[in-house]
Amino acid sequence: MSIEAQVAAFEGGKLRVLASGETSREAVLALPLNRLLVKMVRVPQGEDPVAVAEPVLKSMSPFPDDSITVGCETVREDGDGRVVIAAALPESAADDIGEALDAEKLSVVRIDSLALGQIRGVWPSLGESSGRRLVLLDSIDCLSCIVLDGDQPSAIRAITDRTDLRREIMLSLLEAENFGGARRLDEIILVETDAAAATDPTDSADPAASTAPADPADAKDSFAVLEAFAPVRRLMVGADAALVGVAERTADEGALNALPASWRELLEETRFKAKLIKYLAIAGGIWLLIMAVLFG
Repeated sequence: MSIEAQVAAFEGGKLRVLASGETSREAVLALPLNRLLVKMVRVPQGEDPVAVAEPVLKSMSPFPDDSITVGCETVREDGDGRVVIAAALPESAADDIGEALDAEKLSVVRIDSLALGQIRGVWPSLGESSGRRLVLLDSIDCLSCIVLDGDQPSAIRAITDRTDLRREIMLSLLEAENFGGARRLDEIILVETDAAAATDPTDSADPAASTAPADPADAKDSFAVLEAFAPVRRLMVGADAALVGVAERTADEGALNALPASWRELLEETRFKAKLIKYLAIAGGIWLLIMAVLFG
């Protein structure tokens, strides 16, 4: 799914566009996990993933009366069915996002997750493992938590309250256990963003630029509690690493798209108006040319 569009992120209440030289007014929008309803879902063989996932996400929504548009991304498929990441954007909580897009005159063609973009970028640095690992992606909006069993996610959730990080990690591991069974946690990988790093997409795409072991003896380190669960490994990435990962995901046919139905209709209307204006301009130019010939 190659899309000629800009890549933008809504972080910290502000819209940020990845510098790529693209001048299109259409954009792939990446959102932090705390702005999306996200859940790992098992879909039995022959059933529609959206139909299976919709009631699950609906039960999670703080706006139960709102309709949601569910997007699914398949991460594993076998004879018994498939495992998907299901996501939706509650429109009632997206007014500020819409205002920011209107201010920049951008139309959204796809909504992705910043966390999925970032984990795509750090994937080579995670290394191979058949065990259970917990990946924490630190950002200004939330702490994105993804539990991996081998190369398959078993839990994905946003941690917004860091005052009791131990409890939040336990909840994430319990969710993974309910989904993927009981396993020992082998490692915690903490991915942090270097805000002072160069924002060149080529440089920021290399997540292995800097690694450092965690220091649990440092009282100022709010992540020191993680050592109680498993050994901690730290990765430092560039400021645009997540957006670069989202840009790479646009080439995937099955990449997640949590674009609400009303936003899809607005996109179609915007494209129709743009085509109409273009055709009218061409017709007007031909008419002027004919008049010039007739009265020349």
